[in-house]
Amino acid sequence: MPTFFSDLSPLEQVMSFLADTYLGYAARYLPFALLAGGVFLAARYLWVKRTGQQFRGWTEGTRALLVCYLAALLLVVWIPYPGSPLFASWSFDFVPTLLAWAVNYSPIFPSWSVAMLILNVLLFVPVGLLLPLVLRRNTWWRVGLACLAATLAIELVQPLVDRSGDIDDVLCNLAGSAIGFGLYKLLDKLLPRFTARCRPAAQATHS
Repeated sequence: MPTFFSDLSPLEQVMSFLADTYLGYAARYLPFALLAGGVFLAARYLWVKRTGQQFRGWTEGTRALLVCYLAALLLVVWIPYPGSPLFASWSFDFVPTLLAWAVNYSPIFPSWSVAMLILNVLLFVPVGLLLPLVLRRNTWWRVGLACLAATLAIELVQPLVDRSGDIDDVLCNLAGSAIGFGLYKLLDKLLPRFTARCRPAAQATHS
């Protein structure tokens, strides 16, 4: 723990963590994400019972988990920074950072750029992992198109809330979703019964 934490009370340490770290920034929205997942799960339960279907706990739980994650993700990327205008002039950077760096070579690649690239990859790994478990037809191109639509929606809206729209984020998000889909395929191979329980009924048998 950093030395400056030693002079803070436990509550102040928690508040400092929530204010000063990326993980803490996401943790702020955890209650809202859990609420979204809980509302979704309750609505699904009522709908399934009303239509006379069987409520499959693993399937619905996986769907609710994806809803929780997407809710937290959208809150993180769409809520303006404190003091920022709600609607700003739209702009989008179409030149990838790595390409610009290669053309205008510098021996030092900015550390913040590396961090942002890595974070944008990691953000979509859970999406690529969970989407195949909730889609009835979970081919790689269907998952890829869904992830592409999601990341484009995020990036096109971000400039309107005084955030940055960037092609780098799209590419990194797609890379993260590809990693997530690879993890799904590995999980499906190692634990086929588990993935079969999570998938919708039409996909419940392992092929």
